[in-house]
Amino acid sequence: MNKFDKVLLERGWIRDEQIAADKAGNQSHAFLARRVTDPEDGFGYILKKLRRQNVADRRAMFCAEIRAMGLLDHPGVLPVEDTNAEDYESSEDLYLITRRVMGHDLEDFVAQGLVFEEALQLTIGVLDIIKHCHSRGIVHRDIKPCHVFADAGEYESPVLIDFGLAYIDDNQPSGATTVIGQRKGNRFLVGPEHSPGTSLTTRNDTTDICQCVGLLFYALTGDEPGILLDEIGQKPHERARAKLDSGIDKWKRETLEQIFDKGFEWHPDRRWASADVLLEQVRHLLNASVSPDERLKLETEELVRQSQIQAKLDVHNQGKDMSKKLLDLVERILVPIAEGSASILKVDTTDRALDFSFPADNEGMAQKTISFRHRHGQAGGLSLSVRTAIEDSCFVVTLQPYTGASIIFPNDQPVELGRWQIGDRGFLDQARSPLQQNLLAAIDELLRKG
Repeated sequence: MNKFDKVLLERGWIRDEQIAADKAGNQSHAFLARRVTDPEDGFGYILKKLRRQNVADRRAMFCAEIRAMGLLDHPGVLPVEDTNAEDYESSEDLYLITRRVMGHDLEDFVAQGLVFEEALQLTIGVLDIIKHCHSRGIVHRDIKPCHVFADAGEYESPVLIDFGLAYIDDNQPSGATTVIGQRKGNRFLVGPEHSPGTSLTTRNDTTDICQCVGLLFYALTGDEPGILLDEIGQKPHERARAKLDSGIDKWKRETLEQIFDKGFEWHPDRRWASADVLLEQVRHLLNASVSPDERLKLETEELVRQSQIQAKLDVHNQGKDMSKKLLDLVERILVPIAEGSASILKVDTTDRALDFSFPADNEGMAQKTISFRHRHGQAGGLSLSVRTAIEDSCFVVTLQPYTGASIIFPNDQPVELGRWQIGDRGFLDQARSPLQQNLLAAIDELLRKG
């Protein structure tokens, strides 16, 4: 028994046969393993042993992988069963043990044939994992078909493996950070942030989201997206439109085009900014039976129905009618006032259209400004406004200062002349007296000052 197996045995583990290299990844050797205390489990664990144990940055990145997994709490991320990765600065052989993922990876499913709904379910599941990762400050950076596993028929609950290129905000082990512009890792989908010499960084949420869009594209077409823009400026979906199932509803194909157009943008700042936004788009594709435009129309109709808007419109229209009658009353009252003071005062009125589309409580319905001015050049004058409003389903009339000071407005505050129930037929008779009294009081005050 070699030294490494002795260490494993002391920690309660036995390893078995090595897993085929094409499924083990580039950074580690992978073996089946089981606990010493559970010989009947059929080697239900995977042991990853770091390749090139003497390379410092690989040891640091291996530690980063385990740290990232330890910060996550999601059913789609394997819990760490055992590791010695925190000893990455020592000379010990580093390893990681997780439970064994059953089922198949996305490459296998695509080879067997995925239907439209299954492709969407897998994508939603991975996006949900990525959303959780980003909430914990972790960018996976290596999302590709061979890292996505699921059981047949349970596509909505995938497992995302291999956090070997993960970046952890504020918790990256020393020596584990990929230099900006260094080409390392994922060739499934290559954007400008992966190119040597660029100032862009892969430590960005949008890189993960872009790779998730690539997963959806691959699941639907069987083609790896490869480079985001080819030599003639075409994005992956523009190079493979004919491969999308022609049986997909037209509006769903259009929605996919929009998802791919934005998801495969060359510059990260123009892509989908968060997993949440993309999740909403893909979920609608899966769950909705109507297009977004038709859904919006139906939702608007339901909103109108629930809002009891017709009843509110009736109140509004009655308020407008009461406002017109009230302002007509003001004009009728001002005729004898103007005639009685014609040698001394000039009386003008102006109707003001208030800027509203549908008045809320306390919002004005209409307003008439009344101006009293001396005819013979004396200084001063007074302008008042009569304002109508709907408040708590009542029709309210107030007299307000417009220009000039007046003692009829205590502390320059409006005076309420009355409030009536919407539709009250007798309100004009009740409004006449307070209107006349206040207008006469204003004239009296102006004449005494003159």
